Amino acid sequence: MLSSFSVIVPAFNCENVVVRTLESIIQSIDFFQKSYIHSQLINAEIIIVDDASIDNTLSLVDEFVCKNSFCNVVNHSFNRGAGSARNTGVKNSQGEIIFFCDADDLFLPEHIYVCFMLLQDKPANISSFQLASDNYNLTIKLPEKRFDVIRSKVKTQDKIHPYWQDAIEKSLPLNLCVRRECHEFIEGFFEDEIHKQTKTEDCAYQALLSKFFTIGKTNLETVEYIRYPDNAFDKQITKFQLPPGESQELYHIKPNLLEQAYKIEEEHFLYLQRQQYLKNCIYKGYQFTQDWFSIHICLWQQVLKNFANLPNLKFLEIGSWEGRATSWLLDNILTHESAKITCIDTFEGSCEHQNLDADCIKSLETRFEFNIALTGSADKVEKIVGISQEVLRTLSLDTYDFLYIDGSHIASNVLEDAVLSWRLVKVKGVIIFDDYNWPEVQNNLTQHPKLAIDAFLTIFRDKIQIVFKGYQVIIQKLTS
Repeated sequence: MLSSFSVIVPAFNCENVVVRTLESIIQSIDFFQKSYIHSQLINAEIIIVDDASIDNTLSLVDEFVCKNSFCNVVNHSFNRGAGSARNTGVKNSQGEIIFFCDADDLFLPEHIYVCFMLLQDKPANISSFQLASDNYNLTIKLPEKRFDVIRSKVKTQDKIHPYWQDAIEKSLPLNLCVRRECHEFIEGFFEDEIHKQTKTEDCAYQALLSKFFTIGKTNLETVEYIRYPDNAFDKQITKFQLPPGESQELYHIKPNLLEQAYKIEEEHFLYLQRQQYLKNCIYKGYQFTQDWFSIHICLWQQVLKNFANLPNLKFLEIGSWEGRATSWLLDNILTHESAKITCIDTFEGSCEHQNLDADCIKSLETRFEFNIALTGSADKVEKIVGISQEVLRTLSLDTYDFLYIDGSHIASNVLEDAVLSWRLVKVKGVIIFDDYNWPEVQNNLTQHPKLAIDAFLTIFRDKIQIVFKGYQVIIQKLTS
C-alpha cells in the first residue's frame, strides 16, 4: 500500500499568485485526510523550489513554510527553468507518488484524494470508493489493473476549443500523479537549453511516460489551469479558443531547434529502452556475457509489433550465441502458446571470437540453454546444433514468418544462408540481416557481410521490399 506522497511546486517571480496556489494544495491535502480512512498513516509533504526569484516570492514562501510543518523550500542559486526546478523538488522529496503544481495553478480539493486512490493497489474485496465534496457526490470504481500514472481532466474558466483542451491535458504536469520510480526511470524533465528554448520539456516528459508506463485517466476535473495577465496561458488564449490551424502560434520556434529537441528525445528514449531491457535481464537472471543485440530493440519493436502474440508463428534464427535475441523474442513477440522458434548455431564461435576467453566459448551452449529455460518458454524452442548451410537444406519450405541471419560474417556464408533460407520464408514474411555496417572492416571484403547482403538485395530486388537499411537490413518477402 502507498504510504506517502509529495507535491512539487516550482516557483519563479510569482509573488502575486504563489500563496493562493499553496493554499489550494493545503486544501486538497485536508480533503484527502478527511476522506481517506487511513490518512493518519500517510506522510504528506509540499516541496517548493524557488528558482532564483528576484521579487518577493521567496519571502512569501518562507513565511508559508513556517506556518505549515510539512512544507519545505529549496533554493536555486540561479534560474534554471521549471523542468529543472521540478527535478530538484523530486530529489529533495520522499513521497512514493509525485504531484506537480506550478505556482500559478490550482489543485481542486478532490485532486490528491482521487489520484491517490486510483494509484493505490486494489485492496481485496473492495471495488470502489466514495467521493463526496462540494463538486461531486459519486462512487468511483477502482481500476482492475495497476496504473503507473494518473491523469485527470483540467478545469479552465475560459472556453477552450476541444482540440486544445485535449492537448493541454496531455502536456501539463499539473494534472499528473506519477509513481516515483517512473519519474526516476525516465530521469525526470529535460534540462537542456534546447528544450527550454522550445518550451517542450513538459510534452517530452509526458511522451516518455506514455512510452514506458501505463497511464490511467479520470474524467473528473481535479485541477485548474489559471489564466493570469501575461502568463503562458494568457499569451495563448486566442490560439486555444480557435480550431487548430486558424490561429497564429505564439512561439515562433525555428524548425532546426525543434529537430534538435526531437533528436535529444529520441536518443534518450533509446537509452532508456536499453536500460529497461538490461534491468529486465537482471530481474530474470539471464547470464549474458556479450551484448550485440539491445541497440536494435527499438527497431525490432517497430517492425515486429504486428507479430506479437499471434498464434502459430514460426521464427528461424541463424546464429543464436547466448540466446539474447531468442529470449527477447520469447518475452515480447512469441508470447502465444503456439508460437515456435528454430535456432541454428554451432555453439563453437568463429574466427572473430578468437579474443574471447576459451571457457566462455566452451560454455556457450550451456548458457544458451540456461537463458532459454529462464524465459519459461523452452518448449517453444527447437535448437539445432550444426553448420547453417547444412541444416537449412533439411528444413521445410514456406514455413517461417520471420528469419534472422546473424551467423557467420564471411560474405560467402551469409549469401548462402540467405539464398537457402529464401524459400523457407513465407510470402509477407520478414527477413533481418545483421552486421550490414559491421565496423570490423577487413581488407578483404569477402570477410564482411555487406558484400553478400548487397548481392542478395540486387538479385532479389523485384521480390522484396526494403523496410529498413542501417546497421541491420530488414526486408519483406513480396513473392516467391
